[in-house]
Amino acid sequence: MNNTLDGVLLYLHPSIMIAGYILTIMCVIFLFFERRRQKKWKFTKTSLNLTWLFTLLGLLTGMIWAASAWGSYWSWDPKETTTLILFLLVCCSVIFYEKRKSLSFFLLIQSLLFILINILITLSSVGLHAHGA
Repeated sequence: MNNTLDGVLLYLHPSIMIAGYILTIMCVIFLFFERRRQKKWKFTKTSLNLTWLFTLLGLLTGMIWAASAWGSYWSWDPKETTTLILFLLVCCSVIFYEKRKSLSFFLLIQSLLFILINILITLSSVGLHAHGA
């Protein structure tokens, strides 16, 4: 077990997660305008797939980093758990996008809530992600 938080994952994992958060916000905006105009935009589906990819990569890089820093891939830390819920919501949104855009949009709105919770957990002193506590 390596007790250091240094290394390439220090830069890679948070950047990937932040990109996933930004893509989620973009998807909500794209779906909002797509629903309003009753017109399908090609980049909405692409951004939704990229959101899925970045949240998946964020989870995976976080698990690899956790294994090297804390000795286990998963510890049900509050931030890990909310990120898993975020990923599952994005997965469901991708699944429902073609047939039920309103449900896909609703799931992405819920994802925004979990992004906010994740940010608040980061700023608080809760769990393994309490970086200065």
